[in-house]
Amino acid sequence: MEHTQAPYLATSLTGRIREFIQLRRDIHAHPELAFQEHRTAVPADAPAPRPPRPHA
Repeated sequence: MEHTQAPYLATSLTGRIREFIQLRRDIHAHPELAFQEHRTAVPADAPAPRPPRPHA
């Protein structure tokens, strides 16, 4: 990762902290056996936000 993307990443993750906490609580409330993950696989497969392109 380039250093220019680090501030964007920190801001993006901080803004989604409640979402991550909710996901963690949901995973712990509904545990799944190895190789039988269905509920957990859905959020994990969601695309990550794209960082802005640096100006040339």
